[in-house]
Amino acid sequence: MRHFAVGPDCSGSLLGWMKAWLKPPLHPGRKAAFANDQSSENDFASGKVPPSKDDFNPPARLLGMAMDLIGPGLLLGRSVLVVGTSWRATGHVAGWLEDLGADVVTSKNMDHALGMLERKHDDCSLLVVMMDGTRDDDEIFDFLALIRLKHEDVPVLLLSRALDGNDYRGSGGAICDVALKIPIGRIAFEMGVLQAFVLRNDPDPA
Repeated sequence: MRHFAVGPDCSGSLLGWMKAWLKPPLHPGRKAAFANDQSSENDFASGKVPPSKDDFNPPARLLGMAMDLIGPGLLLGRSVLVVGTSWRATGHVAGWLEDLGADVVTSKNMDHALGMLERKHDDCSLLVVMMDGTRDDDEIFDFLALIRLKHEDVPVLLLSRALDGNDYRGSGGAICDVALKIPIGRIAFEMGVLQAFVLRNDPDPA
């Protein structure tokens, strides 16, 4: 399968190329970009259990913004496209987004999602991709690469069990703005939504 000239060589496993994007090399004295996700399956499903300090490790500047910005008005009047393999996979995430004020549209087919973006590009404020369960690893990579190539102004939030932890720093730049490991708590997810907008609008803040 042909790949777009975006991103790394994806001839290996899905987990391999994801780690290549989402886990930059560490340097002495630098904290790991990822924290081990301690959330349980119930945390992800209900959003009722507050995440511990180890559930996410967002930049301090994001924490400062979150108290003022996260709430019902964060996505008020915005359209969000959620792409997943089933309603069971995307249902709770769609509910969280609606609680933030979003008009949520879900799709189980990547070609269908691409068509929606082509027709209503100006209306899409955020793309949430839940890739677990996809049969073809190459297909999901091509999908993410094509989104970034043709719709680079649309923030992309990637959710997957295959990740080592949460990345709020845009390390996956060519394929996504923020990557979050599931299961995940609601607070960590909402902060990921906020950071996706921050990185698209100010990718290299001072």
